[in-house]
Amino acid sequence: MTKEHKQELREYAERIAKGFSMRPNYSESFHVEDIQIASESMAFVKMKKFPSEKCAAFLFFRVKSDKPWRWFCPTDSHILGMRYFEEFKRRIENENYDKD
Repeated sequence: MTKEHKQELREYAERIAKGFSMRPNYSESFHVEDIQIASESMAFVKMKKFPSEKCAAFLFFRVKSDKPWRWFCPTDSHILGMRYFEEFKRRIENENYDKD
């Protein structure tokens, strides 16, 4: 991941935490505790939710987009689905191998 993308990632993660903290009728505040780089275009962000809880967000980089960094908070169902997708994608790549 380039230095520029890392800086953008940090700033975007901070904006997410600030956005969570500024919701109307919501008394909790959030701050970024840790960022884990998963690949050239993905990262995981751990946020501390005061007073004591933590939450996780999945951030991904979209090339040629006006908003390159995007995020979502995956549920257990999302994670299970992505595990199945990994095998699905591998099979498709094997089918395409001799077609390039």
